[in-house]
Amino acid sequence: MATRAWARFRGGLGFGATFIAGVALSADAPLTIDGSSIEAFNRSHAALVASLQPPDRVRLALLEMTLVACRKPAAPSRGTPGVPELPPISSIRDKLNGLTYPQIAQLSRRTGCKVRVGFVTASPSNNRIERRREP
Repeated sequence: MATRAWARFRGGLGFGATFIAGVALSADAPLTIDGSSIEAFNRSHAALVASLQPPDRVRLALLEMTLVACRKPAAPSRGTPGVPELPPISSIRDKLNGLTYPQIAQLSRRTGCKVRVGFVTASPSNNRIERRREP
């Protein structure tokens, strides 16, 4: 009876040690983009974004937009005149396949593509705050 309980305990220890080792190894492995299919890309991209700190999430989005903008000519705008529409990030999944965040940054820098960034804002008259002085 005692040997059977000991065997069960040892078996549980073995599983626990294997599980902990697997988690420890996977925590050190950098996340990569899986571009084998749209579904795999969406899953791996979401996991990569979730693993980043907020400033790096913004950087990743800008790097990806640069890669998209430099790869394909922007389509004519359907909404705001003069503002081109970019294809979705999944349109460059073949370029991102197997890359980590630092590798995506290197790829974006290597393109040598310059992207002009602008903001669509309301007219200045709508942004004014009028203050009235009480007599």
